[in-house]
Amino acid sequence: MHSKVQRSIFQKFNELFWNEELGFYAYTLDGDKKPVFSVASNPGHCLWSGIVRKDRAARVVARLMQPDMWSGWGIRTLSALHKSFNPYNYQTGAVWPHDNAIIALGFHRYGFAAEAGGRKFTSQVAEIATTWAGSVTLWIRVNNSCNLRAGVTQNRARTVLLPTFL
Repeated sequence: MHSKVQRSIFQKFNELFWNEELGFYAYTLDGDKKPVFSVASNPGHCLWSGIVRKDRAARVVARLMQPDMWSGWGIRTLSALHKSFNPYNYQTGAVWPHDNAIIALGFHRYGFAAEAGGRKFTSQVAEIATTWAGSVTLWIRVNNSCNLRAGVTQNRARTVLLPTFL
């Protein structure tokens, strides 16, 4: 941290958004400025930005890699345990390749390169970004590249494709 303002933002964010019991950051603050503790991918962006306290990073990484967040394709935008979860919806459970790339960079930033580059992350982000034929779940294609993958659990038994005009 370089400036007094940066330190103040860092401290205030960690004070308002962290939940010790959950070991995770709040998704947002409600209209009364109270934290909403829905488990979502956003704390992965916090890792990338550097606003996560170093002593909390391992807990954030571990939570993001739990089965309700990790689909096999990547980290979902919203936990599969959440009442609003829909793996086919862009905001409530799908896997975004660009989101996962940012999260992987956050993992690296805090020293979790093995988690970001190991058996799961790097290979899945690369597969999402480069594979079309042989897809095993829902894709939304924009300009012939993958923009989104459904947050369903990876299953090599079936393929569902959307036309490119969607």
